[in-house]
Amino acid sequence: MSIQTEDSSGSPASHPHPHRQQLGDRRQSPAHKRAPCPEFPAASPDQLYVAEAELFGHIYRVPGRAIEDIRAFYYRERECDSCRFISTELLHAFVELYLEYFDPKFPFLHPSRLRDDNLPWILLTAVAAVGSQYSEVRDACEYGLVLRELLDRAIKIHIPPRSKWTGPFLPQSLFLRHVLHFFAGTKMGLVTSQFERSALVSGLRALTSHHERGECVDRAVTQKPHDEWQAWLSAESNRRLIYCVHALECLGYVFLDQPPLFNITDFVHEPPCDPALWQCQSAEEWRSKFTGGSGTAARQRVLDPVRDSREDSLLGVTATSSPPDHFRRRIRVLELYVDDRLRSRQSRSSRMLRSIFSNPGEPDDERAGPLPPSSVPLSPRDSPDERSFVDETIDTEAYTHLGSRHPTTDLVVHVLAILRLVPLATLYRATGWQTDQAGMARAKAHMGRFFHRDRAGARKCLWHAAVIFSELRNARRFACYDALNLCVSVCYIWLYAHLAPGPPRDRDRDRSQQPEGASPSAPQQRGTVIGLDKLAERRDVEKWIASGAEAEIYITGVGRLRGPNSQAILLGDATKTLMNQAAWRPLCRGLARAFTQLKRGELPDLGPEEGGEN
Repeated sequence: MSIQTEDSSGSPASHPHPHRQQLGDRRQSPAHKRAPCPEFPAASPDQLYVAEAELFGHIYRVPGRAIEDIRAFYYRERECDSCRFISTELLHAFVELYLEYFDPKFPFLHPSRLRDDNLPWILLTAVAAVGSQYSEVRDACEYGLVLRELLDRAIKIHIPPRSKWTGPFLPQSLFLRHVLHFFAGTKMGLVTSQFERSALVSGLRALTSHHERGECVDRAVTQKPHDEWQAWLSAESNRRLIYCVHALECLGYVFLDQPPLFNITDFVHEPPCDPALWQCQSAEEWRSKFTGGSGTAARQRVLDPVRDSREDSLLGVTATSSPPDHFRRRIRVLELYVDDRLRSRQSRSSRMLRSIFSNPGEPDDERAGPLPPSSVPLSPRDSPDERSFVDETIDTEAYTHLGSRHPTTDLVVHVLAILRLVPLATLYRATGWQTDQAGMARAKAHMGRFFHRDRAGARKCLWHAAVIFSELRNARRFACYDALNLCVSVCYIWLYAHLAPGPPRDRDRDRSQQPEGASPSAPQQRGTVIGLDKLAERRDVEKWIASGAEAEIYITGVGRLRGPNSQAILLGDATKTLMNQAAWRPLCRGLARAFTQLKRGELPDLGPEEGGEN
């Protein structure tokens, strides 16, 4: 029996649907019957006006057949055929928001797929659920929750055995569902995302054979232009999905210390195509660019970040003269960081290696958190050149858009630069996250030693943190992981203001140098003042990092960085930024509550209410 859809009048739709036939109608047995699905909220005219303003022109309509399939499934899960359903206008707006804000970070779905009349309804549900995270519609969170619930139910009910996965839309839907749970802002969301990672990787394995068969498109073929383009799109979309999943796996290692489940070369050996080729909107446009060299030159390259030429790796360019692919650059930097950290972790896990390379005279800081990769003694498999190559690549990417805002700027590279010198676990524990007072004191002592021993490194991390803070405090719609970027930034700046040695011209020294008879309140000669987030040239940043101990530091939104006042101002401004966010609101509000607790002198409590859906 196939899943039947209903038209607006409630009668079954007559058209067949290939994905409906493939998935089948796996109704739940009474023993596994679940509570009815939540109902969509009512849409007021004002909300529809807001939704209309969120149309960007990426697609002119959402396929009606897929909408009707969602409606039929929703009615069945609601056990009601007359309850409120989400309006077509809102669904369209959510898809547009997905393409405008999420797709640039994870570009694996071509816009033409979302216009196709054969668009699978489960994939449309997943896309709309992610897009709803960026909407300013008043009840966007409620709409997103219902869509996510429908997606969860659809996947659990209709997903076939792994061996029968024949199309890409199930792994694509699983990936988007994984994103929703990863950044839900709840403990349960994180648990769910970690539990289902293996299912997603299994879906990628099912795609591999289809992906390999699609490689023949790069050679001479006799297909019609449109069919040839569609076949190429399918192969390229599969390839990009694998890279997107791996990028999310790398982010999981950065922010959750969860090592990736696979290496990118387990599935593919070629990078994503040139963005100009991917963005073609017709077979004719694609054919002209493909035969002109935009595709074949890149296709002949094998992505190996360490073995590629240094210039290519640092600039992120392909063999063509096209502009750099920001998606590929982001992946490359993440892979370099994760690979280097995994090697360092493997070295530390060996007791024999630790006994060979450890210095017994140094204090044991591991109780405060693992050492960062750049602080770990070199193993026989490492070389100083490899370490410097990773650092140089991260630095080059971080300085790329210095002094100008750019829509493709990805702030996670600044987080990676900080974590090269400061372990994330230590950073969080030193601010009281998921620890007790004793653990917080040990982590603070660790950070204090770092600030005093490596002052240039501490200033370098502070610049990266200031860039993140300055960029995000004016952002209205965060990327899904930007709230975590901001958290790293705020924690580091907070600790620097609290523990780092200030300029030597402190108050007591100033008083001792005053002329006799001078008023204690008389203004003193000012030293150098640095607006840290205003530095617009790399040489200025590097000069301050190398010799900026005498300077007074100012950060936009915080003012002068010194003492408890600046700490309170920092936390207040960060809380305001998070509470004003239109995107990923549950996660942002959960972090805002934690910063408020820290401002009150409390240990941040990641309780059940943290990151709630309200």
